[in-house]
Order: sequence, then C-alpha cells, then structure tokens
Amino acid sequence: DNILFLDTVDGGHTLTLNAGAGGNITAVASIGANTPLAAVNVTDGAVQSFAGITAGSLTIFDATTSVTINAASMITNDVAVTSGGTITLDGKMSVTSGTLEFTTTSGGGDVTINAEIDPPSTVTLSSVDDVVINSSTNADDLITIAAGTDGSGSARINAGGDLSTNN
Repeated sequence: DNILFLDTVDGGHTLTLNAGAGGNITAVASIGANTPLAAVNVTDGAVQSFAGITAGSLTIFDATTSVTINAASMITNDVAVTSGGTITLDGKMSVTSGTLEFTTTSGGGDVTINAEIDPPSTVTLSSVDDVVINSSTNADDLITIAAGTDGSGSARINAGGDLSTNN
C-alpha cells in the first residue's frame, strides 16, 4: 500500500510508517516542520521520498528500492537509513548529537551525498556499490566510508564535495 502526505505532519509524537515491500512512501511537505516529531520510524517501503524531516531521531529500515531526502532536515539524535536500493541526500542534514549512518545492503546501489551533512558525532556511509560525495560532509569525531562492500564500486569526492572533522 502506498503512503502519501500532501501536508505537513507535526507534533511531539512518534510517526511509524510501513508501506510493505511494494508500497511507496512520499512526503510532499516536510515532516515536523512546525512542531518536531519525537521520532520517525520507517520499517518497509519500496520508493521513499521525503521533503524534509525534523525529529528527535530518524530510522529507515528495509527500504527495497530507494530513499531520497529532498529538503533540509534537522534530527536531534541518531539517523540510521538502510536500503536495498539507493540512498540520496538532496537537502542539508543537520544532526545535533549522535550518529548518522547510511547503508545500502546486498543488491543495493549507491549512497550519494548532494547536500551538506553537519555535524553529527560520527558519519558512516556504506554501500555495496559507490559512495559519491558532492557536498560537505562534516562530523565532530569520525567519518567512515565503505564503498564496494560486494567487491565492486568506489568512493568518490567530486568538485564541491569535502570531508572534515572537528577533532
């Protein structure tokens, strides 16, 4: 079943989404834009596209095709995104504390960073194929990149991309 949000979802509660392996999740408006959510937890879905997320934590697990975050997002604690397809960040991701982890799993594709990541304590970008960095990726302590975890793929930092830590 598909899940579609045409307007902002707000409030201090946890939002849990499960579209099933074949269902798509689309948030046309930002989640938590006016009042941050306590957490956003996504446990399944094929194509997932989010206009932006403001929440205490963000967990996306078992995306089967792709995850795209299209607009600026502010997460207070941990961010964990796992996809059997691709992961694309097109909007700035700010993480107040905790970790940011983007992982593609067996059969998955690229992790592509097209917008700034700023500054969780650690950043982990892991892909069975390529990790492509086209913008600033910052962390307080540690940045870990693992590309081609299935034996193929590469890590690339293109023009406009950089890695930096504060410690």
